[in-house]
Amino acid sequence: MCAICIETSESIVPESQLECFTIGLLKINSELGWSELEGNIGDIITSHFTEVGLGMRTKKTNKFDQIESPDGAPSGPYSLGLTLNSIKQYSIGLHSWSPGTHSEKSPFEILCNNEAKQINVELFGSSDSCHDNLSYQTLIPIVTIQNYLRLVEQYKTVVFYGPCSTGKTYMANILGHCVQMKEQQSGNTAEIYMFNFTGKTTRRDFYNFLIEKGCLIYSHTPCPDNKAPIVILDGMANITIPDVFADLLNALDPRGPENCVPLKVENTTVGMYYLHSNCYMIGTMDRSRSTGLELSIQQKFRWVHCRVAAEPIKGLLSRHMYRKLVDGFSGRFPPSDDQVYKAVEWVICVWQRLNEGLGKLGLPELVIGPSSFLSCPIEENKSKAIIRWLSLLWNHQIAPAVCEAVIKGSGSPDTSAQGQQKVANTALYVLMQRAIVSGCPLTGQEKERYLASFHGSNELDIQMKDKNKPRSSPSRQLPLTETSSDSLLPELHVPSSPKRVSPESKASFSSNARNNVSFQPGASTNTVSVKDESESIYVPRKYHRALVNNTVNTGGMYVAPLTGVSQGQDQDLPDLQNNVHDSSVNQREGPASPRLVNNDRNVQLQRIQNRTQQLRNEFFKDFTPPRNSKSPSSV
Repeated sequence: MCAICIETSESIVPESQLECFTIGLLKINSELGWSELEGNIGDIITSHFTEVGLGMRTKKTNKFDQIESPDGAPSGPYSLGLTLNSIKQYSIGLHSWSPGTHSEKSPFEILCNNEAKQINVELFGSSDSCHDNLSYQTLIPIVTIQNYLRLVEQYKTVVFYGPCSTGKTYMANILGHCVQMKEQQSGNTAEIYMFNFTGKTTRRDFYNFLIEKGCLIYSHTPCPDNKAPIVILDGMANITIPDVFADLLNALDPRGPENCVPLKVENTTVGMYYLHSNCYMIGTMDRSRSTGLELSIQQKFRWVHCRVAAEPIKGLLSRHMYRKLVDGFSGRFPPSDDQVYKAVEWVICVWQRLNEGLGKLGLPELVIGPSSFLSCPIEENKSKAIIRWLSLLWNHQIAPAVCEAVIKGSGSPDTSAQGQQKVANTALYVLMQRAIVSGCPLTGQEKERYLASFHGSNELDIQMKDKNKPRSSPSRQLPLTETSSDSLLPELHVPSSPKRVSPESKASFSSNARNNVSFQPGASTNTVSVKDESESIYVPRKYHRALVNNTVNTGGMYVAPLTGVSQGQDQDLPDLQNNVHDSSVNQREGPASPRLVNNDRNVQLQRIQNRTQQLRNEFFKDFTPPRNSKSPSSV
């Protein structure tokens, strides 16, 4: 089998690594010709382009639903705009060919003479004045990339704003390099400069940087015609734009020596300057809204809103996960029952539910983009690596950001205040229950140990529960009289003359208790409390074993440990005898049991009841957890 791979042949951003993604497998034999080979490769590529545009299907969203097209109009399934016309060339090792141009040697012969048993597919890139390769690299539609470039080239001052981790800085770098390549093709010298705004950035620092890079030019200096400086302004949310840009805002539009403005630093005019007429500025701002700025300042920039709830950000994570799954499974998409598939599906749903929870908690500024989840490690048969990675992401990035935002939103500078910590812990607990617990691929004790490692899981000392399981409710009481014949434990009957034991002295467990009812020592003998499912199943079984172990087999008679008390067939204990038989205790046939020999039956009855209650107390004391002192409503 030969692997079909799409390689990102040109790296737009120099820091990024060249990648090659496996998209399918193809069998090549000696009888396969070039036309048939290209046809088979074309089918694999066409199917892959369609599926990767739709993204990975999850339980929460349906990828076949009607969604917005890249131009914003309602349409059918989402598409990157890639087709077979996007293919520039194929290659097998050192041998490469363009679509339609074939070699004299057969594909099988060329493949056998190369160590690399794969066929690489190269797409048209920026060097060809196309953006097909860039679209597949970023998984952003070609139309969207073209719209962004048109804004940068026309207005030269564009700001991408939105929540953190939405790829704003990455997109700014990509657009900067696209503009650089286009300017270089026109014969200009284009350099890209990065300026990071911090809380300590001053107006002098900003002005000096622009003057040094040739963006701000002194009024008596002519403007160089063969230069095109490109500046990436990262972190504009960390500054106050009117204070740092100040007089430079008037020089943004129009640009050139015709629009010289006086620049003031610390109330001192440093001279008359103008912006280079061919200077590009691409900014980023971690802010969900551009409000807070005066209208006159907003008009100086062109704003691009990167919204998590809209494309291309909305489906970016599912598209990346689909491509990584196919690549990690050597060109095939795993079945839905695969553990890695379930883990990846869970990660996507965690991101979606997390942002929904943040919005409902009144923290829209903290909505997280998909970029933080793109580093998810996906390999075949390694689902535990994904699960471990998500816990680290939550504890080291998401949880600290939530706590900081909640405490910051309280308006108090004292971050150690107990009330603020309680609010932060409550927010973490709510997000944990909503985003992480639901859909976790683990089960049983392994799931409980894993969830306990998350920050926020034990903040309120509340046991983690699935939505499908009943919660513990100490205040909920069920009367013992509400029972059925299908009981989990037998009723204990003690003979009396002339009347039987009162209902208050019996402990019946109904069929409903099979899943969630257990006895609670110290409470009234006529009530039981709703408990955890595992406890309610295990507790009655151990209680039954305790009854059996305290019973002596005496040749057909069962004599209780109490002195002078024997229990036989006349005592109406068929249920107890059947359970003893089911518990692998030999029940031999024997003569009928004698009646109680003690004349004072009331005394014997009281002793039996006391012993029964003692057995219950000794057994249940290890299985009834203390009541939680805290709950979400008490914080």
